[in-house]
Amino acid sequence: MKSPWHPTYTLTPTVASALMQIESARTAIEHTSLPPAVQEELRHRARVRSTHHSTRIEGNRLTLEEAGQVIEGTRTSFHGRERDVGEVQNYWNALLRVEEWTAKEKPLTEDLVKRLHVLVEDGARAKPSPFRDGQNVIRDSASGAAIPVKIVNACS
Repeated sequence: MKSPWHPTYTLTPTVASALMQIESARTAIEHTSLPPAVQEELRHRARVRSTHHSTRIEGNRLTLEEAGQVIEGTRTSFHGRERDVGEVQNYWNALLRVEEWTAKEKPLTEDLVKRLHVLVEDGARAKPSPFRDGQNVIRDSASGAAIPVKIVNACS
């Protein structure tokens, strides 16, 4: 078994002051009550950004604004980007389902992951598939170039 990670750092007065400021801000935020409508709006914006960025990393070409339009249903057609529109819609629906499952405190199981995959892959590409057992590549959505990713084990 690997030994636990032990970070190396020096607690200087500047670092201690910054940590105290962070803690003070965190406490203020924890004790600030937001009206339910504001909370829901913040959640909605976070979901839209999550949907946009999560699909963008997979090569989706819609902008944040366009993804928002697809989610809101104000625009559901972009010439030559039908796959992108479907991908955003599917991801959005899957995200809402995950929130529903979380609210019901459903345990995370292999079956649940497979059901989620079908939601994301809804459409012509949807079919049961085994878990990936090989390397995956992340590409820049504009250039198509592979982005080098270095995986660091924080526990080693």
